[in-house]
Amino acid sequence: MQRAIAAEQYADRCLAQSADHLAAAEVGNFDFNSRMSVVYLGMAGVHQSAAIKQRHAATIL
Repeated sequence: MQRAIAAEQYADRCLAQSADHLAAAEVGNFDFNSRMSVVYLGMAGVHQSAAIKQRHAATIL
């Protein structure tokens, strides 16, 4: 269960990083910041998916 919580927390941090890059893209260096925003959004999705799988596995055991 601790791994699921850690994965969810990391997913939250990735979403925050994505939002930061998106806000920075409005100010300058659009190409880099918009791409990094998408990268962090993808990482958040991967870690949220891992958290769901770990919670499911914990309920089975």
